[in-house]
Amino acid sequence: MDVAIASIEREEDAAATLDAIRRTGRKALYRQFDVSHVDEHRRLLEQIRAELGSVTCLVNNAGVTSSRRGDILDLSLERVVF
Repeated sequence: MDVAIASIEREEDAAATLDAIRRTGRKALYRQFDVSHVDEHRRLLEQIRAELGSVTCLVNNAGVTSSRRGDILDLSLERVVF
């Protein structure tokens, strides 16, 4: 499986991970990205699709939370705490 990584950190900080993925023969794409810029999410996804194809698995490890407890699937942007 090819892998796209989006992080607020610099690409250099992910170099070892990207190299490890590429050594397996898979593609690895890195984009510096701030998840709090909600209006840019679609553009990031389009870039990933253009370079790697369909997204079949997503791991969100951004560390955002909600101002109230509840089902994460019902979370609105107004309740997100970045």
